[in-house]
Amino acid sequence: MGGHKGFALAFMIDILTGALPGARLSPQIKGDPLDPEPQGTGHFLIAINVEAIRERGGYERSLEELADSVHSAPRADWADPFMTPGEPEARAAAERARGIPLTRPTVELLRPLGEEYGVPFPA
Repeated sequence: MGGHKGFALAFMIDILTGALPGARLSPQIKGDPLDPEPQGTGHFLIAINVEAIRERGGYERSLEELADSVHSAPRADWADPFMTPGEPEARAAAERARGIPLTRPTVELLRPLGEEYGVPFPA
C-alpha cells in the first residue's frame, strides 16, 4: 500500500519505534502475537510546539481544510463515511454519555445479579 511512499513511512515508523528506543525491528518480530513472552515493543512520543513553526490560527485552518477534504472525499454508496483519527472514539463517547447499550443476554445476566446484591437495575 502506498508504493515507495508507503514503504518510506513504514521504514520511518520502524526507525522511530524500533531502532531509536532499542526495541525489536519489524523483521525481528516473529511468531504468535498472543505469545505471553515480551514482544520487545517500542514506543515513540513527540511534542511539537506549533507556534514555534507557524501561527496557531493558520495551522488550525489547515487542519480543518484537511478534515473537510477527508469528509467530502468520494466514496461508494455502501461505504461508511470517512472519518479522521479520533472521530470514531468521539462519536462512541457521545453515544455512551446517554448510556451503554447492552445486549439481551447481558441484561439477562446482570438483572439477577443486581437483585442478589440489592442494586436496582435501570429500565
